[in-house]
Amino acid sequence: MDSHAGGGNLLKRLGKVGQASAASGIRRQPAAQQKLGVSQHQRVLMYQKSTPALQTSVLTKIGRNVLNLQRMEGMIKHLVAVSRIEGPMHELYESFEKTKEALGKRSMGLAAGELFESLLGGSQDHQPASSNETWASFSLRIRLEPDARETFEDALRSLIEERNRLIHSMFLRFDLKSQSECEAMISALDQQHESIKPQYEMLQALLADLASTGKIAQEQLTRYLEGLGDDA
Repeated sequence: MDSHAGGGNLLKRLGKVGQASAASGIRRQPAAQQKLGVSQHQRVLMYQKSTPALQTSVLTKIGRNVLNLQRMEGMIKHLVAVSRIEGPMHELYESFEKTKEALGKRSMGLAAGELFESLLGGSQDHQPASSNETWASFSLRIRLEPDARETFEDALRSLIEERNRLIHSMFLRFDLKSQSECEAMISALDQQHESIKPQYEMLQALLADLASTGKIAQEQLTRYLEGLGDDA
């Protein structure tokens, strides 16, 4: 069964994603420039130490961004898992659990690529080998215009870039004891938070659209079965 979600909420969020600009990178603040006639003591005084409150603010914002990115990784992997469920009828639940377990071992980048292909790619039916068992296949896909597809793909790519920047490179030369660097880092983390917010809302909208589609299908099947009544 191939179910197509119209993506009403998703299209609205994609518009916001398209308008959002990528977060600017954090740059290490240059050290105070040595000037003619400035003593070593005076240069040391130019370096202002950060306060515990400022350091706590930096660490809190790092945690906030990491948490949101991990939540988005979870949303992506869950969407991939529910976008296609197939197998012998009596093993569908086990098949779904195995898919989730496999996705849990993959990187966010690989999962994002699978999400794009599974939801927007062409239908790929996997026929079982000769078997007397009842085979079931459920798939969920969305149809987007070319511009919306490009926006969706760019949003996923930007999300992965921001995640990698935060985890792998953002703090390589960061000095937590420097007031100026703490202030610059707080600004960069807030900018990143705002830049990934549209993607967060986009994934939530996609989950809501797919949940609504599944609910409609379930309600229709339930009504039909109730209308059949008992065997005459």
